[in-house]
This record gives sequence, C-alpha cells and structure tokens, in this order.
Amino acid sequence: MNKLRQSFRRKKDVYVPEASRPHQWQTDEEGVRTGKCSFPVKTGKKAVKAVLWVSADGLRVVDEK
Repeated sequence: MNKLRQSFRRKKDVYVPEASRPHQWQTDEEGVRTGKCSFPVKTGKKAVKAVLWVSADGLRVVDEK
C-alpha cells in the first residue's frame, strides 16, 4: 500500500544553484555591460508597471508610460 501511495506523490525537483547555470546569464551580462539590460516589474500596492534598467553604474526604475 505504501508503494502505491508513493507512486502518486509528486517527485521533488533537484535544486541547481543559479551560479551553476552561467549559460542562462550570458545575454543578460552583455546587456548589463552595454547598459541595455531591462526587466518589466510591478511596484507598490497599486501594481504600477515599470521597467528596471540594469547597468554597470547601477539600477534604475522607470515608469512604463
């Protein structure tokens, strides 16, 4: 009975730290170096849409409008 129960249980994913996945960050790294890396974000309780710009100088949040 225990084996039947275990067969229906969801298997846990193996966690791989992000530091071990540098290939996922190569395009973002190039964008940061050139100052053209951005991500859509929502801020505050009213969910104001904005853009987070990432560059070598720092971070900048700009209203989407």
